[in-house]
Amino acid sequence: MVGGLGMEMEEMRWHGGFVVAVLVLLVPVAAVAQIEPLREQLPARSVGMAGVGRSFANAGSALYLNPAALGIYRQYILGGSYGYHYADGAEANAVSVEWTDSSPNPFNMGLGFGFDFVPHDENDYFGYNGAFSYSAGAGGSAALHFGVGGHGLYNVSGLEDDVWSFDVGVALDFSQTLRIGAVGYNLVRSGEVAGEKLPRGTGGGISFWTGPVMLAADATALFAVPDEASGEEKTRVTYAGAVQVAPVNEVALRMGVSHDQDPSKTRLAGGLSIIVEQAFGLSFGYQQAISDDTEIIAAVTMEIYNPFGPPQM
Repeated sequence: MVGGLGMEMEEMRWHGGFVVAVLVLLVPVAAVAQIEPLREQLPARSVGMAGVGRSFANAGSALYLNPAALGIYRQYILGGSYGYHYADGAEANAVSVEWTDSSPNPFNMGLGFGFDFVPHDENDYFGYNGAFSYSAGAGGSAALHFGVGGHGLYNVSGLEDDVWSFDVGVALDFSQTLRIGAVGYNLVRSGEVAGEKLPRGTGGGISFWTGPVMLAADATALFAVPDEASGEEKTRVTYAGAVQVAPVNEVALRMGVSHDQDPSKTRLAGGLSIIVEQAFGLSFGYQQAISDDTEIIAAVTMEIYNPFGPPQM
């Protein structure tokens, strides 16, 4: 992500491609019956940046945040994560594995797959994720990336049938300095969770690199989300900003803040990534709500990178 890091590891996304070795991506997936995958299934890099990354996410993060970002970093990655989520007296653990491949190829395409597992007292939850991207102008001063992502949920709340949804995204990359991304979530959907369809939504983001520092901001909106108190359907809007500093090529420090509207909730986030010999990466991310309602999200992610170049931070 950060220019000073050169080609450093960026937000974990399942795109890009993961090389040999299957590592487990820690993904915090809170309550199994929830219908908001945008926050609850994020790898450690995204967690440490308060969920920001729709303009630059890579590896596992791209599968959730913006499938078009798969094409931004030309890499092959294998990763895995563990995540923990505590909210309103309930807690959940999750493990995930992702493989992404957007390494240089004559078709300028990227591909990624991920699998999530959330153990539960009554019934375990399984998630399947995939993404495809196509890049135009790759290798030039500006590149345009298109992406399609799919998500499948199985056994959520004891459901016998899978629940499916599909996202569509776009990302514009200007000389690896300025990036802009936009995505539509759950545009095509099938099945219900807890009696509700996955909410349609939209999101966008912008990121700017200057030396070893990267600044980024995102905004997302989920439409027709049922309100737990009134039962009415509302639009849930979230704003988020983050900064990443890479003092040396092997280390990246992250901070972020996000704010939900209606109900109002603010979260602070922090994270760290360490790269060993440009081949292996370990990331940590933590979020906590600063409100009366205690909420904690923690995640750790491991990745193995391909031989096509140093990893993206």
